[in-house]
Amino acid sequence: MLATTIKKTVATAGEIRWLKNAQIRFLINPEDTGGDFAIVELTSLAGLEPPPHIHQNEDETFLLQEGEIRFFVGEQVIDAKPGMVVFAPRGIRHSFKILTPAARFHLFVSPGDFANYFREVSTETPLDGPIEPPSPAQLSMYAQYLERHYNIRFLHDSL
Repeated sequence: MLATTIKKTVATAGEIRWLKNAQIRFLINPEDTGGDFAIVELTSLAGLEPPPHIHQNEDETFLLQEGEIRFFVGEQVIDAKPGMVVFAPRGIRHSFKILTPAARFHLFVSPGDFANYFREVSTETPLDGPIEPPSPAQLSMYAQYLERHYNIRFLHDSL
């Protein structure tokens, strides 16, 4: 059983997709773990971070690989450097700000279904042209989608 699981995980890991010009690499998919968790690697430019939000269903753990990120988890402010791990438990307001031009981090989500969101909203190739943060209308659409499908709430003061 373990050999089959390992073989399947290795075979499905590594898919690369794009959300605007942020690269998403799926390392462990939720279906590979029976939905228990997923791991994605995100490489993103500063300025494309999500607004403050609350996950009702999953915990998120960030392992910073490159760059510097300021995390806001509840009342805590954490300035993370490569190698640091930041935990954002479900039910707690969190967000982050990339402090360098770009950052690369591993995102562990448990349970893992939220990793499918990245697949749903991403494309197989990066977008051409200048990249700008989403407009208020786009942000509102994302917020409604996330609340309906993933029980994630963007906080009203951030829209």
